[in-house]
Amino acid sequence: MKADQHQRKYLSDYKPPNFTINETRLEFSLDSQRTSVKSRLQISRCCSDRSASLTLDGIELRLLSLSIDGVLLQADQYKLGAEQLTIYTVPDEFELACEVEINPSANTRLEGLYLSSGNFCTQCEAEGFRFITYYIDRPDVMSVFTTRIIGDKDRLPVLLSNGNRVNSGQIGGRHWVEWADPFPKPSYLFALVAGDLARVDGEFVTSSGKTVTLQFFTEHHNRDKCGHALASLQKAMKWDEDTFGLEYDLDLYMVVAVDDFNMGAMENKGLNVFNTKYVLANPQTATDDDYHAIEAVIGHEYFHNWTGNRVTCRDWFQISLKEGLTVFRDQEFSSDMTSRAIQRISDVRVLRNHQFPEDAGPMAHPVRPASYQEINNFYTATVYNKGAEVIRMLHTLLGSGDFRKGMDLYFQRHDGQAVTTDDFRQVMQDVSGIDLNQFQLWYEQSGTPKIEIDRQYDAEKKCLELKIKQDAGDTQGKPNQAFHLPMRLSLFDQQGQAVGLDADGRVELMVDIRKSEQTMRFNNIAELPVVSAFRGYSAPIILHTDHSDEDLALLMSCDTDPFNRWEAGQQYASRIMLNMLNMTPDGWPEQMRGLIDTFGLILSDEQLEIQLMAEMLVLPSEKYLGEMIEIVDIHKIRNVRESVRRALADRYELLLKGHYQSASSQVGYRGEPEDIAKRRLKNTCLNYLLTLDKTEYFDLCLQQFEAADNMTDQIGCLLPIVHFQNHYRNLIVEKFYQQWQETALVVDKWFSAQASSYASGSLNTIIPLFEHEAYTLQNPNRARSLLGALIANSSAFHQSDGAGYKFVADKILQLDAINPQIAARMANPFLHWRKLIPTQSKMMKQQIEKMLSNKGISNDLNELITTSLQGKAN
Repeated sequence: MKADQHQRKYLSDYKPPNFTINETRLEFSLDSQRTSVKSRLQISRCCSDRSASLTLDGIELRLLSLSIDGVLLQADQYKLGAEQLTIYTVPDEFELACEVEINPSANTRLEGLYLSSGNFCTQCEAEGFRFITYYIDRPDVMSVFTTRIIGDKDRLPVLLSNGNRVNSGQIGGRHWVEWADPFPKPSYLFALVAGDLARVDGEFVTSSGKTVTLQFFTEHHNRDKCGHALASLQKAMKWDEDTFGLEYDLDLYMVVAVDDFNMGAMENKGLNVFNTKYVLANPQTATDDDYHAIEAVIGHEYFHNWTGNRVTCRDWFQISLKEGLTVFRDQEFSSDMTSRAIQRISDVRVLRNHQFPEDAGPMAHPVRPASYQEINNFYTATVYNKGAEVIRMLHTLLGSGDFRKGMDLYFQRHDGQAVTTDDFRQVMQDVSGIDLNQFQLWYEQSGTPKIEIDRQYDAEKKCLELKIKQDAGDTQGKPNQAFHLPMRLSLFDQQGQAVGLDADGRVELMVDIRKSEQTMRFNNIAELPVVSAFRGYSAPIILHTDHSDEDLALLMSCDTDPFNRWEAGQQYASRIMLNMLNMTPDGWPEQMRGLIDTFGLILSDEQLEIQLMAEMLVLPSEKYLGEMIEIVDIHKIRNVRESVRRALADRYELLLKGHYQSASSQVGYRGEPEDIAKRRLKNTCLNYLLTLDKTEYFDLCLQQFEAADNMTDQIGCLLPIVHFQNHYRNLIVEKFYQQWQETALVVDKWFSAQASSYASGSLNTIIPLFEHEAYTLQNPNRARSLLGALIANSSAFHQSDGAGYKFVADKILQLDAINPQIAARMANPFLHWRKLIPTQSKMMKQQIEKMLSNKGISNDLNELITTSLQGKAN
């Protein structure tokens, strides 16, 4: 347990390190309970204070020996604390030798060195290296690493670390391998893996003609599930060369898939460690969404080789420097591999469902946070997803050509350095000549800007004025300054034709918005047009316009930007459902009539791409709707949304059935985009048809489940059927488990599906699953599969008697004693108790106070729930 409980760190307090480590030599003698770690560090003073002592980070380490330049230190020459080792007097240049002992088998936090299915594995970002040995564990201390690993040859035939393999040998029944990484890196990028693992080989020939060996390691029974991940890596390497001119810099690139992992993956230099969820796939066990996620995450971690590894962040306040930039890069990669429009819709859904609530809640923080108590709590949607939107805006403002020049200069100027978001912004400003000082506010201010656009049309003068107002929100109660943001803009006439916007007849403009209020004027406009603003979602804002329902319906059918066509439908549906929340149910049919009519046009449009049709049929989420109102009645929102879904299904039953049958005509599984789109539309239609509660469609669901030759179609039956209480549900749930009980990642899906049920009394059917023999809180994937899905289930978690809050709070406390990182992430929904109606708000607050009163609460969880009660981050 960390001893600096509840202390905050501030960006304003940053100071360069007094010492740096030029070279790091490590030797691990692996044992499940008593692993010896020897380190030899070449250290240099880099401050003018010759009397400054050396302070090293270290937690839960048993110190065995400590020496400087071969001379053993006596107890009075250093101070050993719970988290730090301080050596009082040191030379300007010296070698520090240290030996410690650690217990990997007792490490349930999964930080530092731990065991996963009998294999040794490390996770060092952000501050995990201090659980391995004493070190200056901060990202601006970059060192060249050489690592020797010693282990039992039979139990641990595979010994891996960063860089290139340079030497090996054997001593009796134990063997050793030595690895050398020629590129300086901070300690958070160190990695070690040892175990009995299968290897899948591949290669990639770079643009300069160098052959890079690619190796994937996993448990032997999963060897046949690495093919897609390997192909994805090869695509990512080619894409990065073609798009950014970035070539891989080592001879070997390794990926290890492990069952026990807190995150999705980790970009350790040359040795990526992945959650098995983002490596293992075949059509029978992985959905189309899984395949897409694997490709994206494989790409993300590879792209970190340059944006994160070769150029890293100076301090942890700068996480978005590497993560926001790399998320943008992986989104662009995915867009080029699939459909740009569908990828954009997916990315914005994530932003709205996860980052918008964060920006509106007590843990709201800028993309570059000003302070934190526990850095693990700031691997957030704001840092990652909003950070990517900030990079996307720069790309839009500069244009692709200048943005690429900026990236080139960024690497030329900062390769091998630990830098800041200011350094990145300065590079883009230097290349483009655009003043980006105001743009820097995106890194310094929290909140989601609200934009209002009002039309003022003079029919006599044929002149249109657009009045644009920006409400920049606030940061910790202090009003924000206006943001600098780009708006891609088009106009359409009442016949759905694009309107020329200038003398050159351009139909789209890129508009710089820098002020709280500004006006645009267009002449020779024949009639009042509809406005397609922020096309492609060119800025992460909340947009309000004076469009009528008819205007939104027109944009749904005519907008030439696929994203904005989808967005018009989202805005229209949101408006209607929000109106329904403020009226009695007897008024709902009339209120939704126009919306239902418009959805008929979507279903009848033979020219509409199948992918886009499937996306447009998905209504805005309950979470997104909840963010649009002050006080949330969770159950009323669900009732409203489900009423719209049932009304759509009832009105268009034959059209939905026809689309289902048409999309089901494919023979055998294929992973081509057209086939993926058909499966998406087919399962969306089935979901709607099941709301009609007819035996015909329950039979259809069972038939699809039993005939399915792929996981997408199987899960497409399991997910909707769990919302019903009938023998079809029981049969599909039972058959699914019997078929897949030996496949861990699929069992995770089984738990998640059942925990998502909003059938009446679903909490009572979900709670017993926590006692299932296959469930455990020890494994992060399994913990998330059931507990995480229950928390996301608005009906069960928010059960009106508060039983959901109490059960989840108890489970979070259990999990906190095992794995504080995962527990804190599970506690996020408790941040928003103030938004609930009073009866539920009171019950949730009681559970927050109960968690806070627990004496053994971790730093991670304490920060979240304390901030929740305070109402804002410090």
